[in-house]
Order: sequence, then C-alpha cells, then structure tokens
Amino acid sequence: MKIILCAVNAKFIHTNIAVRMIKQYCEKHTQCDISVCEYTINNYAEDIVQDLYTRNPDVLAFSCYIWNIELIRKISTMIRLIKPDIKIIFGGPEVSYNPSQVLERNPQCDIIVSGEGEKTSALLYKRINDNTDFKEINGISFRNENGEVVVNPPASPVNMDNLPFPYEDLSETDNKICYYEASRGCPFRCQYCLSSIENGVRFKSIGIVKKELLIFINHKVRQVKFVDRTFNAKNDFAVQIIKFILENDNGITNFHFEVAAEIIKDEFLDLLKTARKGLFQLEIGVQSTNEATLKEISNDGAITESSTGRSEEELPNILFVQLESMFDPTEVEWLTFSSDPIPNLRNMYENYSSGYFKVPSVGAGTANTEFEVLTGMSMRFFGPGEYPYKTYVKTNVCESAATALGSLG
Repeated sequence: MKIILCAVNAKFIHTNIAVRMIKQYCEKHTQCDISVCEYTINNYAEDIVQDLYTRNPDVLAFSCYIWNIELIRKISTMIRLIKPDIKIIFGGPEVSYNPSQVLERNPQCDIIVSGEGEKTSALLYKRINDNTDFKEINGISFRNENGEVVVNPPASPVNMDNLPFPYEDLSETDNKICYYEASRGCPFRCQYCLSSIENGVRFKSIGIVKKELLIFINHKVRQVKFVDRTFNAKNDFAVQIIKFILENDNGITNFHFEVAAEIIKDEFLDLLKTARKGLFQLEIGVQSTNEATLKEISNDGAITESSTGRSEEELPNILFVQLESMFDPTEVEWLTFSSDPIPNLRNMYENYSSGYFKVPSVGAGTANTEFEVLTGMSMRFFGPGEYPYKTYVKTNVCESAATALGSLG
C-alpha cells in the first residue's frame, strides 16, 4: 500500500515536522510504503493535484492548519473526483478539536486523526494495509456503514523518548528552517487557547535532545526553530539545552525559542548574555498588558505549580499494588481472629473506592491478568499461551495505567 503524507506550508523556506515525524514513526512500526510531499499555499491547487495523481497513492493524508485548510479542502475534493477509491485522511490542529463537524462539511474526507498523529497513524495504516477493522482505534473519527459520524475516544500521549528524529536527509533542508520539539504540552491554562485542553507538559530525555541537536549543528543548518509551546516552562531543562548549544556553537546555526517572559530566570538570562550575536532568537507573546484581563484568562497569568501543567492538588494520588500472595484473611470461612489482621488495608477499603472482580486465571496465568488490569487490553488480542511481557512489551511501549498517569505528571 502506498501512502503519501501531504504538507502545504505557508512559505517555501518552511518544512513540516509533523509529516516527517509520522513517516519515521510509521516506517518503524509498519510495512507500508510511505513518502512525504511538500507544497506551499502559493502553489496552484491544480498543479498539486496533478503531482499527487501521478504518484498514484492508495492513501493520502493531509496535515491541516489554519493557513492551508481551505486549499486542502479544494485539493482533496478534486482528488476524490479523479480517484474515487482513494482513502483520504485529515489530521492536525485545524481538524482535531471538531472532527464531527469537519467530516460533515467535507464528504471527500474518510477519516480524521485527532491529536498526536504518530502512534494513531501507525495503527491506522497497518489496519488499512492488512484490510482489517480500524474502527476501534482511539484518536480517529470516521463514518460508519450508515453514514453516521463516529468520534472515538482520544489516544493516549506518545512517550516522548519514542519519537524519531524527524529529518532523514538534512540536505533537502538547505536554506530552509528546520523544526524541533523537546517537549509537548503547555503549563498555562489560557481560556482562549486550544493548548489548555491538554494536561501537562512532557519532555524528551535531555540526553536524546543533545544527541539530536548535534545532528543539526554538525550539518550547519540555517535555523532550528523549537516548536515547544513554552521553552522555559522547566528552567533547568531549558538551561541545559542553552548550555549545550553554547558549548557546540558552529558559528552558523541559529536557534529560535518561544518563551514566557514572566518566568525567565536570572540563570537563563546570564547564559544568553554570553552568546554570540544571532545564535538565539526569543519569541515572546504578550497576551495582554491589562491586569484584569490576565486574571480572567489564565489565573493572573501565573504558571501552574507543577512542570506537568497541573497543580499538586490536581495530580492523582494513587498507590497501585499487584501482589498475588496478598489476600483478606477474613474471607476464609473457617478462620476466626481476635483482631483485624489487615487494619490499614481495611481502613482504605472503607474510605476509598474499593471492590472485587474475579478472573479465570491460576498459577503463572496471573501475570496475564495483571497485564489486562494495567493495560485494559484483552488477552484475546494475543496468541494462545502468549505472555505479552515476554513478547510485545519487550520491544514496545504499551498503553497502560502507567503511561496514562505519567502523562498527567
């Protein structure tokens, strides 16, 4: 199956990081033939359609933003007319938050991928390629057999350290802007901003960030623009990156960051003072100079207490213990006790959510029961006698209670 990821940039010097990340991630997790095609909003729709048609894709996925959505609607409508059997997919921020409305207004679109696209796209492309049912994949919206729009629950966030380096061949970016992300999420809760819908900020490991930045530096790219919503949300993380760039400055590459001025620390400023002219660019968005407005839109403009974007009061307080040798002795009918053998656990039973459920597993099979409890996945998805801990989980990060809670901080 041939898949084309289509980006329509605002300018020729721009490069689309989203389609590159999805391509790299999907090539690692699927056997599909995936390529990227980039155009600009200055190209004629007819020229883009002709180029895409000659490439003859089975699946055409568009990266949708506010600056290109009208052109993409026009292109995809024309493609549908000349290739009626093609699968057309929309993704990106312009379609993620109102997918049912987008599908209703765009009959030429088959599927919408909402939110982070890497993992969801990999699952979707694999199912389409295998000609198997994709309708239960989280993070997608589609029309069912009756033409009704179905919006599935959101997908869980991707582990940042599992994201690939986006640029396969940096020579194609000569004299263009390269984009990079070291974190996802925003620590602010501005009421007018879609970023406030997400919970928390997630960071790549600093070792991975340094390794990937060195690729840009060694290639002497013109500019690396961080797409992190608030680069200095976590000061010590930002400081480590600034120090690394200073230590490895090649005299050419420029680094661009979006920062919040009100949380800039002296340590951060002192480092910037030592940089050569042109090494760093800071983009600072002033939301308002009116104190009353700031108070209304974002808790007086204050950053949340936790670098995850949530205050300590909002973070879950959960102790998760799976111990097959532990049980409530009072459940044994022929035993009597002079006092409660598990008073602490009993107190938690009485004061917190509690209950029982039965499972058809004994002996070593309880490992698979633990897996089902932690992930919500049924063992029916695996082979007879298989232990996912020894197979799938050894090489993949699996959605689970751990990843869900980790995304919340």
